[in-house]
Amino acid sequence: MTEGEASSSGELSSFLHLSGWRPLILAIVAGLAGVVGLYLALGEPSQWVSRYVINGQRVAENNLQPGQLDIFVEEIVQTSRFPVVINEVEAATALVHEEDYEITVVQAPSSVALANVNVVSDRPENSQVVAVETSISALRVTLLKNRTGLEANRDRLDREVASATARNNELTREAGGVNPTTAYNAAANRLLEQRSNPDPDVSVSQLQGEVDRLEPLDAEFRQLTTSLSQLNVRLGDLNNSIREATGHIESLDAERESPFIISEVVTEETSRIAKLLTGIMLFAVPAALLSILGFVAIDGFRRKSLEPLVPAQPIDAYGVLDANSQRALPEGRVTKLQVVDEADVLGTDEGAIPVGEALDDVDDDDDDPEPTKSKESRWGRDASPKAG
Repeated sequence: MTEGEASSSGELSSFLHLSGWRPLILAIVAGLAGVVGLYLALGEPSQWVSRYVINGQRVAENNLQPGQLDIFVEEIVQTSRFPVVINEVEAATALVHEEDYEITVVQAPSSVALANVNVVSDRPENSQVVAVETSISALRVTLLKNRTGLEANRDRLDREVASATARNNELTREAGGVNPTTAYNAAANRLLEQRSNPDPDVSVSQLQGEVDRLEPLDAEFRQLTTSLSQLNVRLGDLNNSIREATGHIESLDAERESPFIISEVVTEETSRIAKLLTGIMLFAVPAALLSILGFVAIDGFRRKSLEPLVPAQPIDAYGVLDANSQRALPEGRVTKLQVVDEADVLGTDEGAIPVGEALDDVDDDDDDPEPTKSKESRWGRDASPKAG
């Protein structure tokens, strides 16, 4: 361990109040709590998961595009979460959702036509029956809803067909009880024949008036005939879709014995490792946290009881603290100054004290090294006794 790692470890131990035997106590407490959680997790009953697949393409309309098929299967997935489906499953199995089983229905990532059904329960037969009943109920509700929509469209088209047929019958009556197109063609042919071979008993203006009257009837009749043809085609497709949806709804009850739309992938016991780890963590972590909080509380109580009471310093009337013996600034060392007369320095008296010796006497008590003296005085001459 490096010096930085050791310092960080020490700071962390100090922060968690883990010193001495406390880490060992913490490990023992957390270990015992983990053993309790492991024992309780082992006592839990085993769980089983059943995986089923719903093939939406087998109950969808034959002319659906991939995008429409994707929407249809997603509708089955959403319908499986409706309360009506959950209630039907509970009535059929006597199992309560989120108490006796857990279920997840999602669209398969590999294909837009498939939906995955995963059921977890404490018994394999429960998970299987819940998966099948949920799939059947979701398919039935979805198909019934789609069939209701198809029937509504069929009724609307029936009304449009009836209205167009009634108008065609009216046009036929206006055309003299015959097909307006036939009547118009006959009138036009008579007009052309009269113009080619005039008959004095027949009026050309009358023939022209008859053609002019029948021409708009013929145009409207042709348009209505085309619309009726298209409506009948769409109506036929809707009727076929309704019959197919009705057949799928009726065949759903046979899925329990001979599955065709709903198929089982696997039913197996779930892994208990995650449950055991969860049981350990649920008990060990709170025990460790409570132990650390106990250490913190003990240290705080001890520190509070051992701290001496410190009296406050008195304050004078001006708000200045009493002076104490501590120096505000460090003392500086001062060298004594000796004034020497110039006459003594320059004199030739034998009893005169040399400058060097005088300075030595002055600085006897000074521990500093003697400064180097220049041979020349401040006047530029030698200051020794021999100077003359």
